[in-house]
Amino acid sequence: MSELRGNVLWFTAGAVVVVIVTLAFLVSPLVAVAGGVAAAVTVWALFEGRGRYRGVAVLGGVGAVVLVPALHTPLPGWTGMAGGGLWMLVFGVFLPNRRRAGGWVPFILLAATVLVGVGGSLMIRPFPFVAIALLYLLPVALLGRGLVPEDARLVRNGVVALALIEALLCLAEFAVFRGDPFDDASGYHPVLSGFTRTEGTLGHPIVAGVAMLGGMVVLLAASMPGRWKFVGSAVLLVGIFTTGSSSVYIAALVAVVGPLVFVGRAASRVIKVSLLVAVGAWLLGHREIFEPVVNDVSGINSTHRLNSIQAIPNLLTLRPLAQGLVGSGWGSEETNYRLGFLKNDYFYTVDNMFATTMMAAGITGFLLIIAFIIASFVHASRAGRVALLPMVVMMLSFDVLQWASAGALFVVVVFTMRRPAGVRAEAERGNLPLDQIEPGPPLPDARTRVGAARTRVDLSPCRAR
Repeated sequence: MSELRGNVLWFTAGAVVVVIVTLAFLVSPLVAVAGGVAAAVTVWALFEGRGRYRGVAVLGGVGAVVLVPALHTPLPGWTGMAGGGLWMLVFGVFLPNRRRAGGWVPFILLAATVLVGVGGSLMIRPFPFVAIALLYLLPVALLGRGLVPEDARLVRNGVVALALIEALLCLAEFAVFRGDPFDDASGYHPVLSGFTRTEGTLGHPIVAGVAMLGGMVVLLAASMPGRWKFVGSAVLLVGIFTTGSSSVYIAALVAVVGPLVFVGRAASRVIKVSLLVAVGAWLLGHREIFEPVVNDVSGINSTHRLNSIQAIPNLLTLRPLAQGLVGSGWGSEETNYRLGFLKNDYFYTVDNMFATTMMAAGITGFLLIIAFIIASFVHASRAGRVALLPMVVMMLSFDVLQWASAGALFVVVVFTMRRPAGVRAEAERGNLPLDQIEPGPPLPDARTRVGAARTRVDLSPCRAR
């Protein structure tokens, strides 16, 4: 009942925020942010805030960097991180002592990856913005590591609501403005050339797509009726379509297909894989349907991403020994391009998280991020592993962790979808309410207990009298 109530409340919260933000967005993105945050805080205060301060802290930290426009507004780019950091600090004061055990290995690996790269960033003037974004992920991960199941459920519901907000905003952009009205340079849509790509409150089509992708993987992994998953996923998929990002299209396809292939009994998985192969074969014979997307994928964007992958060995072997070992710092992309360590195709963004990490943190950071991903899969539940897969696929074509919103969503998926440690163990630590403790064997009814007592009492002394 509590889970259903939580889902309904967060859906209501999302609907209220969508209405206010969509109307305000027609006036100004700044008004949209003010209205959205006010509505979200009000609904939270009325329904969900009491006693769940850790979950509220994490959700506020993610929501701030998603809802506050990062680009194309007069606001400084760090506004969302500043607001989210203050939110986490304020609610951190009220954190209860109880927290979920474990989860330290993924956190330590993530922190080590970030800090190794930050060492090189200290030598760059001014201090790189992307390094600040990566540092922002550490308090989100630290708070997320301690989420008990009830708080984790609250965060997941909130992330889905945030994704739906972005999807409806993108739909408003697409239908009303035929693209982002605040960014003429966002580029034309690869399928509908009369439209430009939408960006929501994120100021970048791929980042908006990742926000909706994060909400969709959480929604698909949730325990709820299939009709709600279908409706929510349909809205998010349409929102992703409006961004015109082929990279997100591929990751979204993995998100949809993953549960069909990896969830269920062996026989059902074989059937589903066979059907998937049949559909794939049919599509290969009708490639004209997806020709615009194929052209976009196989164009200059793919060439740029392939150049980034091919540069990984060069970043280890061509640079000085120290940079090969620990990198040149987050935010040093342009320097590496100009020196020829990255292939210069006149686009100074690596667009691959693994190549970016090799550049910024050297072979040390590269191995650490691989270990972080492996540890995340090991610690995740089965549904969590299926949810993580599309996010990791996204890392192959986008520097996910260098954007505060995308990185925070990745962290939330890692730390809110962990493998359960056992209900009784969690209850003994004080992390679960009493009604979730595993029940013992049923007690006999009163009649059975009385009968048993009579058979056990020795009546021989009474008979002797």
